[in-house]
Amino acid sequence: PSLKPMILFGVTLSLIGGLQLFEEPFILTNGKGGADQQAMTVAMYLYREAFDFSDFGGASALAWIMFGVIALLTWLTNKAFADRRPQA
Repeated sequence: PSLKPMILFGVTLSLIGGLQLFEEPFILTNGKGGADQQAMTVAMYLYREAFDFSDFGGASALAWIMFGVIALLTWLTNKAFADRRPQA
């Protein structure tokens, strides 16, 4: 019972960190995403749209979509970890 909040916290942070992964693939692939964009993450794509292609509006829209996806997945994770026992 005491581990459940810690596991939820770890899962939530891992989810958010995984979807916002930027530095490692950017450095390892010289900012190109690798051959055939194999290491391209959403955050790297957002960065390239904004600063390589000067599409700040598209990058901003993508950032809002990414925020919505992260919020939705966090909410679903919280629902999955919710206590299903009836309260007495």
